[in-house]
Amino acid sequence: MFPVKNSPFSISPGNNPGPLAVDAYGNYLYVVNVGSSTISSFRISPSTGSLAPLTPAFVVTGGGANSIAIRSDDSWMFVANGNGNLQTVSEFGITPSTGELVAQPAISTFNYPSGVAVK
Repeated sequence: MFPVKNSPFSISPGNNPGPLAVDAYGNYLYVVNVGSSTISSFRISPSTGSLAPLTPAFVVTGGGANSIAIRSDDSWMFVANGNGNLQTVSEFGITPSTGELVAQPAISTFNYPSGVAVK
């Protein structure tokens, strides 16, 4: 195996990167920054595999973000957040042509979500 050119990649202002997800077409990578409750977003080069930050480079999730899932049609992303008294699932629309995440109202839960899966 060979390292991807220009790696490792910075996820600023992310802190403590954790779970990640790639869209079904292999165009975009999303990283949950557990320590800063954000998601860093990257375009994946089809020829080299290198990463380039999207604009905006990150979006804010709920506190305690800990898992991520992208719907199979690449139209929605969900992030489980279990922090303190406010447990939610963050919901983002995905713009297909740019990979940009558009925040939607969070979904409240009654327990501490620690995983998310979608079809």
